[in-house]
Amino acid sequence: MSKCIYFILLAVIIPVFAQAQLSPDLVATRLWQQTCLFPNEKIYLHTDRSLYMGGDTLWFRAYLVNAINNQPEKTSRYIYTELVNPFSKVVKRVKIKQDVEGLFYGYLPLDMDLPGGEYTVRAYTRYMENSGESFFFRKPVRVVQALGKSVKAEVDFSGKAGQKQVKGVVCLKNMTSRQMIKLENVSFFDEKGKIDYWTEDGQCHFKITPDDYKQKVVKLEAANFQQFLPVDLPEADYHVAFLPEGGNLPAGVLSKMAFKALNSWGQSEEVSGIVKDESGNVVCKFQTTHAGMGTFNWIPEAGKKYYAECTSEAGVTRRFDLPVAHQDVVSLNVIENRGAYVVSIRGGQSLNEPPRPFTLLVHERGLPLLAQEIDVEKPVRIKQEGIASGVLHFVLLSSVGNILSERLAFVKNDDQACLLLRPDKGTYGWREKVNLSVALQDVSGNPLTGSFSVSVTDTKDLLPDSTYTIYTSLLLTSELKGYIEEPGWYFYSDEPFRREGLDLLMLTQGWRSYRLEQALVTDYQTPAIAPELYQRLTGDVKRLVGNKVVKGAKVTVNIPDQGVLEEVKTDEEGCFDFSPFEFPDSALYSVHAVSPKGSSNVLLSLIPQHN
Repeated sequence: MSKCIYFILLAVIIPVFAQAQLSPDLVATRLWQQTCLFPNEKIYLHTDRSLYMGGDTLWFRAYLVNAINNQPEKTSRYIYTELVNPFSKVVKRVKIKQDVEGLFYGYLPLDMDLPGGEYTVRAYTRYMENSGESFFFRKPVRVVQALGKSVKAEVDFSGKAGQKQVKGVVCLKNMTSRQMIKLENVSFFDEKGKIDYWTEDGQCHFKITPDDYKQKVVKLEAANFQQFLPVDLPEADYHVAFLPEGGNLPAGVLSKMAFKALNSWGQSEEVSGIVKDESGNVVCKFQTTHAGMGTFNWIPEAGKKYYAECTSEAGVTRRFDLPVAHQDVVSLNVIENRGAYVVSIRGGQSLNEPPRPFTLLVHERGLPLLAQEIDVEKPVRIKQEGIASGVLHFVLLSSVGNILSERLAFVKNDDQACLLLRPDKGTYGWREKVNLSVALQDVSGNPLTGSFSVSVTDTKDLLPDSTYTIYTSLLLTSELKGYIEEPGWYFYSDEPFRREGLDLLMLTQGWRSYRLEQALVTDYQTPAIAPELYQRLTGDVKRLVGNKVVKGAKVTVNIPDQGVLEEVKTDEEGCFDFSPFEFPDSALYSVHAVSPKGSSNVLLSLIPQHN
């Protein structure tokens, strides 16, 4: 009997030890397995412009791609496009389907009385909901009212940094006469509802507590003039986040510390500062170089506490504690040098991470590019040549697959298409027809084929949007989390300061999760929501009294414009499912239910297909 128990225990224990060590090949295999089990989609929305007036039509072309290689993806047949107001409420939504060639395009009609302000266009598929709203496509657009040319709202907030309640004063001006319009019988709203106000000398006064709001904006309604007004302070408070390269701060070695300063409204804040130790001794100085970001190098000591004294351009001084240095941690250091990345490990004074060596994993959008052993004493050089442009993810792993350090870098290779645009004439007369010759070529000059979209605007009215492009969206912003100011700035030229700014972004911005941690222990994640292949109507039928389900109820679906009249019956749970079908967006549906005996005394409920 004891011999049997011995063999059973041995059979259980041996596989555990066999799986404890993860070879580099196994690490890459498990990541790729996760990528294949849970492929991702991305969307880029090309709008005809970025400035609209109430009553306009927002035209768009949507590009749905596979997240790995950015090639067209045709699995999901529907894309949802929404217009979100500054209160984060959806004011318009359309559902568009692929055409016969697999293309997505459509429009959002804007209401004539749509309040002016900064809106967001959001696009996603049902399948993308598996990863959460943070991975939806977003683009800011501005809406102005027809009265915006003749009437202007001006708001002034008085308060100081750190003050909880602030006072706002709003006035309206006639832009033609430059005279103030007396405000009477107006309404103010925040994201929660109406705001109380009082009037003095034709101006409106109100008090608010900005910290209570998710959206730092209020809305003014004055007769047929409606405008969202941003809440601003003359001396906005700010916060500086200090982020060691690789996520850890090893003691006793030269380390790079990145930082990012944001004001209370999430916008970048330019600051300068001094690092001091616990005794008040100056260690080093620093200042921002772009969009509130910067770096400094130093050698932190174990057991010491450090802090930074920061000063904004407005003269507001704040003190922030720095991360604590540890002796038993390691961190990745990545340096771009002559067309390659030099990757090395920086460790503390008493490195206690047995056994060595470690594993270095490099992947791009979930595609493993390299997995190999790396020693503390031997840096690894990785050539950029042959790697597609985009965000690289460097991961340092222990021999048993624990993630020890992570670092991002952006590969900017000359691998993008070249656009050749030739007009048939040098100049044109009033309302004269313009003929343009458009051609796309690869880096070798070979012609490219595909499906493209072009928007034409009059530069006298507005300039083309060069900040949010298909390049910045698919290669940069969709790979990172959080708001990125002016993403196009990093790609206007190939000057060194723009590359340096791009690396600052890699050091300070959160990134898209590729479920690596779960994959390394074979806890593979799979999508709960399948790609949407067709439309469906689902719901249930219950009795009006007692709320009991009605089995075998007859549910009639009528779509008059399409000549459809169908009947389905509820199942044992009182549920029905009318599918598959596919009809245009905004089609009118009539759904009616009766009991098995024909009685209309039932309650019919429809189940929304998405939030």
